Amino acid sequence: MFSSSLTVTGTGLSGTQSVLEVIGSTLVVRNDGKVGIGVAAPAERLDVNGKVKATGFAASREIKTAACPGAATCTASCSTGMVMGGGCSYAVGVDSMTATYPSSDTAWKCDYSGTTGNITAYAICSTVE
Repeated sequence: MFSSSLTVTGTGLSGTQSVLEVIGSTLVVRNDGKVGIGVAAPAERLDVNGKVKATGFAASREIKTAACPGAATCTASCSTGMVMGGGCSYAVGVDSMTATYPSSDTAWKCDYSGTTGNITAYAICSTVE
């Protein structure tokens, strides 16, 4: 059985300087806590170029609604994460739905014509950690 340890202490390093680089491969541990595997300049806390095998990932989701009585447009926005999907519903007084689409990375928008009733927009939001 082989057992060893390595401790690297960096002093005088700025945020993007590497604390550890493995010669002959692309494994980088930067002073700002970002790690790159197959990536020389990691942009995220863990940046991997290739497939990842893990015992688990953390993710969360929420469904946000926005009620918009008498409006021609209704938008539901995520409080955290990104919009993964959405939809619209309407009641009496709405002639037709003209469009339903993500209006940004964090919102779902519903457009209607002839609105005098109630419309509701729904956003399905997700955060993966």
